Amino acid sequence: MTKFERVCVAGQFAYDLRSAQRALVGGGEDLVAQQERLHASGLREAELVESIYGWSLRHASGLDGWSIIKGCRSGDLDGSLEAAQSAARVWVAADPERRFVTLTRRS
Repeated sequence: MTKFERVCVAGQFAYDLRSAQRALVGGGEDLVAQQERLHASGLREAELVESIYGWSLRHASGLDGWSIIKGCRSGDLDGSLEAAQSAARVWVAADPERRFVTLTRRS
């Protein structure tokens, strides 16, 4: 069976904050309510994703419409993972306490 892990590639502070908040779900808070609360507080997650066009940076939540932040199909990026990682660092730098970027990979 293939296992996957999500790793933080930019914005470790906000990633750790979200992880701490997620631990509260076990304490009885509904996951959907928690996601809405964190979103309302301004916490944002984006993810690096690979498509047939190459690597892009997109919002990692339906609360943000899964929208593309920087994409290779639109010409914002050249499709390389390095370009997407660079875009991720720039995106996080605009609000480092409330933004983070993840990448899901096989473990």
